[in-house]
Amino acid sequence: MKGFGGAMYTLTITDDATRYVSVRFLRNKESVLGKFERWLSEAEGQSGRRLKRIRTDNGLEFCSKAWENFCSLRGIIDERTMVYTPQLNGVAERLNRTLLDLVRSTMSGSSLPRASWAELTSTAAYICNRVMNKHNQRKTPCELWFNRRPSARQIRACGCAVYVHVPSQKRKSKLEPRARKGLLVGYVSNGKGWQQPPKGNRTRCKMNTPTYSSQERNVV
Repeated sequence: MKGFGGAMYTLTITDDATRYVSVRFLRNKESVLGKFERWLSEAEGQSGRRLKRIRTDNGLEFCSKAWENFCSLRGIIDERTMVYTPQLNGVAERLNRTLLDLVRSTMSGSSLPRASWAELTSTAAYICNRVMNKHNQRKTPCELWFNRRPSARQIRACGCAVYVHVPSQKRKSKLEPRARKGLLVGYVSNGKGWQQPPKGNRTRCKMNTPTYSSQERNVV
């Protein structure tokens, strides 16, 4: 199903050392290299380290000449698992199942539309990065990746009602409501804020300081 913004596919990337998860969305599989290049630039800038090895499945998008040239020029060892052997890429396969389970349960327990699957997948990864796992039971992936403990104060239940302030510049008259109601679907990745589903299935709305009608917290 096409998500808001035209997303059709998901690219999940897991750092094997910290289990930090990054999610990118694709309109087509041909755009995977461009998405990965941008992620790599961000990741190396954040960590101060250079990527040396990557493991992928044998999907055609990872077997192209452009992908091979990119890895060769960057000095990246390109490992590919054998066809029909998902157990050889267990970390990625387990992550994909976890994210899908979280998205499915969130949709079942809320009134969010199915087209919000991309936002909910991003939110599921956001949560996974902020909880401990079997790989490290003392620090979260987010803390290991950024070397600082993340805050969970902003986390609320997906699908809960929010009231978003409408700036005076966007109100046609003084009698119009100062806030409009929405549903929480996630958190912005490049700042402090939240997201709600698009109005009329057009564009995603980002907000800085919503007011919640529910006091539920720390629930995906």
